[in-house]
Amino acid sequence: MAGTEINEGIDRYAYHQGLFVIKPSGEGVAIANDDDFKIATWQIST
Repeated sequence: MAGTEINEGIDRYAYHQGLFVIKPSGEGVAIANDDDFKIATWQIST
């Protein structure tokens, strides 16, 4: 999940869903997830 403006709580929701949170930082962007972050796993059914 990335955005130039992130409504309050949306970043926490994305984090808890296992999504990377990307926020503006200086002239670029930065991943805001901490060391405890657990990436969501996706399964593709065939």
